[in-house]
Amino acid sequence: MSVAILSGRGLFAEGVISRLRRQADRVEVHVVAAGEPQAFERVVSARPAAVILDASDADIANSLPLSRL
Repeated sequence: MSVAILSGRGLFAEGVISRLRRQADRVEVHVVAAGEPQAFERVVSARPAAVILDASDADIANSLPLSRL
């Protein structure tokens, strides 16, 4: 299974990765910084089964078209 984590906060992403690794050995994780110019394209190209995002991160809400995911 592939999961994308979209966040501008490293600690958030690290915590989610840690929890995922404890639950499943076969999780492929793609971490994408929300402030990156190509963040949306990186998430889409990873073709994840799920996207976990930091809803409190203003970069996500302001710059990424989440409705297209």
